[in-house]
Amino acid sequence: MHSQPIPPSLDDLGRSPLQLQVSAKPDPSGLPGQDKLQTLVDGLYSWSLILILAALVVAAIAWAWGAQSNHHGAASGGRRGVLLAAAAGLLVGMAPQIVNFFYGIGRR
Repeated sequence: MHSQPIPPSLDDLGRSPLQLQVSAKPDPSGLPGQDKLQTLVDGLYSWSLILILAALVVAAIAWAWGAQSNHHGAASGGRRGVLLAAAAGLLVGMAPQIVNFFYGIGRR
């Protein structure tokens, strides 16, 4: 009777004596210019919200104009623009939470 070798479990793989220990943690003071980079990101965040608001207003105007003048192409494009601007606003607003969520999952 031939016995099959039992494959190692994931727990056994983590106990290797030659395991390389690497770690990383965010350190805001680790590199020079961190405060300038944070200011740049905050500015880009602000600009993106302003542009999304402008896109939403333009799309809403196109939707209203298209609906009022029976121009179905303009109404459809405006409606699509409103939905896209709303989705973009949602993604931009949630961006820090999304990054922190996946960072937290990766740190487990």
